[in-house]
Amino acid sequence: MEIKLILFLIPKILLFYLLIIKINCQHFEKSRSVWVEQGLVKGKIFKIDGQQMQIFRGIPYAEPPIGELRFKKPLKKEKWEREFAAIDYGPPCLQFMDFHRNDRYSGKNMQLESEDCLTLNIFSPYDSEDEGSLHPILVWIYGGSFLAGSADTGIDMEVLARNIVFRNITFISVNYRLGPLGFMSLSHGAAGGGKTIEGNFGIWDIALALEWVQRNIKQFNGDPNKVIIGTL
Repeated sequence: MEIKLILFLIPKILLFYLLIIKINCQHFEKSRSVWVEQGLVKGKIFKIDGQQMQIFRGIPYAEPPIGELRFKKPLKKEKWEREFAAIDYGPPCLQFMDFHRNDRYSGKNMQLESEDCLTLNIFSPYDSEDEGSLHPILVWIYGGSFLAGSADTGIDMEVLARNIVFRNITFISVNYRLGPLGFMSLSHGAAGGGKTIEGNFGIWDIALALEWVQRNIKQFNGDPNKVIIGTL
């Protein structure tokens, strides 16, 4: 009886260890740091199916649009002194659409909304033997009628890698202001104190993010001369 039990368990134990080995092979990671105009930024390199992908999440491209900068065009992010850890997604921009928070495609951090949200994420092919190669860029602007959404795609990393990045495409997702904070417009005097709120700040956010991409994306093996903007 004991021998039969042992013979029964051996294949399952071997399968368990093989699964562990497979998972480790798919997700081996190490750090990579590159210089952008604001300073040093650190991301991670993942190995999936024998190919490598570099990921930098939550890179700020603008100053936080709060206080005096609320209802204003975004300002270019100033330099930082210490290395910036671009490991996690930045918070989604403040929004008022409850249904989106429960959408399984809207990412994992929808409860962490903030006005300090102007960040972008970069997923790009990586080859340590050919670090000078440049790849076409797809900049993804999330939909949601300018009311809801997040640059955290909610897409599984392996799915993103196999369908986009490992086809030699650099994928970038961008956060931008939403709702009244991003698109409210008031004529002269209507805002009080003789002020005018021009509106379309979310569009200006996207424009500034695209400028950041033009100036810095070569550091992440993206080709600034081959940029496509997409949305869903």
